[in-house]
Amino acid sequence: MATRKPLVPTKFRLGDRDVATWAAEITRAAPLTRVVNITPSSVGATSESTQTFTVSGLRPADIIVACKPPSLTASIMLDHFDVSADDTLRIRFYNRSGGSLSPASGDYTLVIMR
Repeated sequence: MATRKPLVPTKFRLGDRDVATWAAEITRAAPLTRVVNITPSSVGATSESTQTFTVSGLRPADIIVACKPPSLTASIMLDHFDVSADDTLRIRFYNRSGGSLSPASGDYTLVIMR
């Protein structure tokens, strides 16, 4: 009996690399967890405040996939978080209340994809 050739090529290419190599590189990306101590400033009534904090080792290409505050402050939301520059975490807080409030200070847990 003759050997049949597969209908699908055994090596797929993605750009200049085969898919197996590309998949191996992707799966090596593991999230990093960092705990950083920050003290946010007060946020005015029914407004938002974008604040920056120094976190050594952050890079602009890093993606912050989670930012967990040490505790929740009623009416304060973390509206957005990202890396704005080398070693700089940017968080936008939103205050839904009718009075000025301060977001929780303490250890914030970051999950970072690099």
